[in-house]
Formats: sequence, structure tokens, C-alpha cells
Amino acid sequence: MGILRNTVTEIRSDHDPKTAEVLSKIIFFAEDQKIKDPYILQQLV
Repeated sequence: MGILRNTVTEIRSDHDPKTAEVLSKIIFFAEDQKIKDPYILQQLV
């Protein structure tokens, strides 16, 4: 995940906010086992 996180950081510093948003969500859901928020977990089911 480190390389993907670095890519998102680089894109955020660029001028492409939509791509950064999409990549952030990819990382978020790739690490879904770490999600503890019941509201988010309910939406994932």
C-alpha cells in the first residue's frame, strides 16, 4: 500500500482532485478490515 499512498500524495499535490479522490477511496476500501465505524460498515454490507 505504500506505493499507492505515495501516488495519491503526488496526485493531491497536482491539480487533479477527482483522481486523488478516487484513489483515496480505493485505498480506504482496500484496507476495509481496519474500518471500525458502524455506519460505514453497515453501508458496505
